[in-house]
Amino acid sequence: HSVVKYNSSIYFYGGFNGQTKSDIVRFSPGQCGQVKDQGDCVASKQGVKCVWNKKKEQCEMWGLERSGKKNSVEKCMKEVRNTTAVCLAQKSCHSCLANTGNCVWCSEGCHSEKCPQRKDVKVVRDLNQCLESESNEICKNLHTCDGCSSLDKCWWNSEKQCTEKKGGVGGNNNESEEGGERKEPLGHCPVSCSARDSCANCTSGLCMWCHNQQMCVDRNAYLASFPYGQCMDWTT
Repeated sequence: HSVVKYNSSIYFYGGFNGQTKSDIVRFSPGQCGQVKDQGDCVASKQGVKCVWNKKKEQCEMWGLERSGKKNSVEKCMKEVRNTTAVCLAQKSCHSCLANTGNCVWCSEGCHSEKCPQRKDVKVVRDLNQCLESESNEICKNLHTCDGCSSLDKCWWNSEKQCTEKKGGVGGNNNESEEGGERKEPLGHCPVSCSARDSCANCTSGLCMWCHNQQMCVDRNAYLASFPYGQCMDWTT
């Protein structure tokens, strides 16, 4: 599409919904003066940036001509961040101490500022003091065999999960610490969808074959692969 500004309005021409369109849309930004509350003013979405003039106690449009008057206007609301929720959401020592939420790692999890008052709780405030391996956290966040196998410290197991590689090279890597669980041999990842070059071998995996594009993509990647609906006919 094309965009042009004219007489304080913006005009959009074109469009796409699987086919090119010839629509024209005019957007006229709103005004700030009708907003009377300070909170509503700085949070408004009128198509222009509204600020609160503290001297006049009124809502005004922010522009380049006002950029030097920073002390006389309120552009954003001052909000107190709920660090408790941020900290509780962290599931590892590294993620707990690596954020800006003033979190501390306790024996059983991440807390805000301080740990529960119990004798058996060990407080960790420094990343270097984390007992859990950083590699373990990295591997747990890889959800494909190819992504997992691309890192030497990770291993794709028979449960279709990426785990930290234990032991040395050779046969020791084929067993976990819990009961000798068998692992998938290195390099035995299924062929990726993008590497499949025919409809038959494409649809034999969790992929979809686009006939008019003659390409194979992951079933979950359709929108990313064809953002403008280029694939008109497919088979799964």
